[in-house]
Amino acid sequence: MNLFKFLVSLFFLFEIFSCNQNDNTVKKEEDTMTSGTIRVTVDETLKPLMEAEFNVFAYQYPEAHLIVSYKPELEVMNDFKNDSARAIILSRELTTNEFEYFKSIQYIPKAVPFALDGISIIVNKNAALDSFRSNDLKLILSGKSATETVVVFDNSASSTVRLLRDSLLKKEPLAKNCFALHSNQEVIDYIGLHENAIGIIGTSWISDKDDSNVTVRLRKIKRARIAAEKSNDFLEPFQTEIETGTYAFRRTIYCIQRDGKMGLGTGLQHFLYEEKGQTIVLKFGMMPYTPPVRSVKWNAQ
Repeated sequence: MNLFKFLVSLFFLFEIFSCNQNDNTVKKEEDTMTSGTIRVTVDETLKPLMEAEFNVFAYQYPEAHLIVSYKPELEVMNDFKNDSARAIILSRELTTNEFEYFKSIQYIPKAVPFALDGISIIVNKNAALDSFRSNDLKLILSGKSATETVVVFDNSASSTVRLLRDSLLKKEPLAKNCFALHSNQEVIDYIGLHENAIGIIGTSWISDKDDSNVTVRLRKIKRARIAAEKSNDFLEPFQTEIETGTYAFRRTIYCIQRDGKMGLGTGLQHFLYEEKGQTIVLKFGMMPYTPPVRSVKWNAQ
């Protein structure tokens, strides 16, 4: 019995020592699916959509605190690898190499798709040329087009640039007529001042017609219509075209988290995938991954 008491006392002493190694130690707060604090890094091209999602999430779960950063895709992944973010929002799945890296450090990230969108190609409101075939864009991006068109995007490490490079250029580099600014808003501002330029942005920056900021943006720019390879249909990234895959530059949006338990990262994934999160996606003119079901009551006469 004395030995048992000694072992129990030793256990509690160890626990106290572990929690109070020095005065500068910060007690780590345990989080649940609806409470606690975690860091989340988001692809900057999705900022308007995700700000709306996080606002509703915070209202629904007042004890949940998300410390959010908006960055280019490459930096988002760096935060995830460095454990600077417990959850990330990306417009792609993890690559095989990325998944193997996490597996090597004994983490198995969990990815949940919650939206489909299409990147928007924008031009000046007064631009004469506002329709492009995929091959036209390929020639412009590679510097082989007869037109003197400037292409601007938010960042050289952006997901929008990666998508166009992968789908159109393959291994070819971007030409000298293509250059990076610092944000999607800067791209919109630049296109508003230059009639001979094309901008590449995330759709949610101009899709919420109830947002007064979007109204202001659309006064100076417009979305170009794009025809996919072997198609004569020039389309914009609207919900039907995104859902059917007929729009050329569609992408799937994922919430990826590295919780080893049912923590706040898991709670965020559930929120985004379920009705409230999906309704916000729908409002932004994007395609929910699991469209909300609307129930209708019939009155029998």
